[in-house]
Amino acid sequence: DLARGGAETQIVRVGSALAERGWRVGVLTLQSRNAFAAEVQAAGIEVISLGLPADRSWAPFRARAAVRRFRPDVLCAFLFPGAVLGAWCAISTGTPLVVSMRDPDFGSRWRLRAVGGLARLGLVRLNTALTLVLSSLGLNGFTT
Repeated sequence: DLARGGAETQIVRVGSALAERGWRVGVLTLQSRNAFAAEVQAAGIEVISLGLPADRSWAPFRARAAVRRFRPDVLCAFLFPGAVLGAWCAISTGTPLVVSMRDPDFGSRWRLRAVGGLARLGLVRLNTALTLVLSSLGLNGFTT
């Protein structure tokens, strides 16, 4: 959903800047809550809400269908859940993916290992700080 958080604010700012430059911008949300409704509407950003309940087992399939309908030139995913869902959509639709992650530890070691796996597949480009964190876990061989 588009709550008033840091990543969500960045999504709206980047999307608004792209729309202002003539790009067609869409934001895919799992739930329908949108604290930025006025801003995204004014910017001409299309919000595609999957309207999912607490059981999100269908999220990957619904997200992939939405990506296929929207037909973006590139997917931009934010935070760990977005990276995982974005990777699924990128792989299954052949759409390039850019991921932005701000939390240095993503909550757990398994998440870091998952991000490392996405990087090894070429789906995520890691920044220097994250590369150092992964190296501290014995996960090496990543470029920045």
